Amino acid sequence: MKVDKLFLSLWVLATASVMVCESGQAALSEVKAQQTHLFFFFRDNGQDGVYLAASRDGLKYCPLNKDEPIFKAPASMGDGLTRDPSVVLGPDNQFHMVWTTGWWEKDNFGIAHSENLLDWQGVSSVPVMAQETSTLNAWAPEIFYDDLNQDYQVVFASTVRDKFPDGSSENAPDKKGLDHRQYMVSTKDFKQWSESHLFFDKGHSVIDAMIAKVVDGRYAMVIKDETFKPVARKYLQLYFSDSPKGPWSEPTEDISPKGLWVEGASLNKIGEEWLLYFDAYDNKSYGALKSTDLRNWQDISQQTSFPSGIRHGTVLTVPSERITHLLEGFDCQ
Repeated sequence: MKVDKLFLSLWVLATASVMVCESGQAALSEVKAQQTHLFFFFRDNGQDGVYLAASRDGLKYCPLNKDEPIFKAPASMGDGLTRDPSVVLGPDNQFHMVWTTGWWEKDNFGIAHSENLLDWQGVSSVPVMAQETSTLNAWAPEIFYDDLNQDYQVVFASTVRDKFPDGSSENAPDKKGLDHRQYMVSTKDFKQWSESHLFFDKGHSVIDAMIAKVVDGRYAMVIKDETFKPVARKYLQLYFSDSPKGPWSEPTEDISPKGLWVEGASLNKIGEEWLLYFDAYDNKSYGALKSTDLRNWQDISQQTSFPSGIRHGTVLTVPSERITHLLEGFDCQ
């Protein structure tokens, strides 16, 4: 009888240990499966650097790094600005960031790389548009990893003086209208870059293209119609393609909230829904739309909150375990 009781006790203890072990492994797996949505953005004119916020649900974003910049550009690079930051987590498990270095007469964008989003290496400018000597600017570079061609592509907006006749956007410093088109460069190693080439032209001024892989091997590009006259558009549209390098479909209808001038869109899938964030710069606010099919959109701006002063940011979803050093004590309720 004593032997039976001893055996039973040992069996219960062993079973409990297994259950605890399995429970611990399940909890660990759950932690590993958790994702955090990161928002990279700038404030004011971009003179203070790149800021970072995070969210568990994609709706409420709170500052990380004590709301201090995670990166500041060298003052000697362009105008020393870090506007329109765009970040991708590459297959090399490194974060790669590009940004706008200045406003006018700039033929480059900034680039830097990091393992932890705090320490940055390879900070430099990438020269673009060498073949177009009358280029006025290189705005809002957006980086995207093309897993089909296994390279990184960066799309950006430039006005090449007198190349396109529409001049339908606001005035440049030379008092002429702007005629932005999207251009692209690509690289496999961040050492050798392709020549800049015209990436997207629908016959009118556009800026702030952002590409995302969606479903069934298809790609979506959200872009701002920058037409200013005779009637200002200033809204967002989506295009679709079988390749991130195009060609692109005809546009959807205007998807941004009526009456708002918006830009700097960032598209990200969270669960079964697509969220599209935008900078409503004209009334100094930030907002979001949601959709399940990328066609029908609902304005959910009233459900969102962002750090104060946020401007033109990019959202990137990463495994939480990848950034535990940034999430210590993080509580965004």
